[in-house]
Amino acid sequence: MRLRSGKEIGEDKEQTLKAKNKDSRPNPVSLEIKKVRMSTLRELAAPNLETQPMSITCAVLDKHLKLNSGFINLLPKFYGLAGEDPYHHISKFLITCSAMVPEGIPEDQIRLRAFPFSLLGNAKDWLYYMPAGSFSI
Repeated sequence: MRLRSGKEIGEDKEQTLKAKNKDSRPNPVSLEIKKVRMSTLRELAAPNLETQPMSITCAVLDKHLKLNSGFINLLPKFYGLAGEDPYHHISKFLITCSAMVPEGIPEDQIRLRAFPFSLLGNAKDWLYYMPAGSFSI
């Protein structure tokens, strides 16, 4: 972050340290100024998806299943708002998934893999906070 003077924050300290180290013998420990990125409380409370397993456990398929963007765009969207009906969302979701039935892939596996793409906002947050392995077939 730059100040109005055009200097970086901590630049004066860094120059002072360099001057001290130049006068005395070399310091084996190098001091680095790390830039700290401020995070919101929501970001800090969110689970780390890189280390935490997903709440949906899918079986390994014999045949490769690729959900294309056209299919994902057809899925109904559920935000988890007070006025939305989750049962209506599920029925529309099941109808949409039944339209895509690749040969040799169980319909349940299509549903498991497509379900996260139908959730947005608070509903997707809910899915991410579910314990690992909550949903499987």
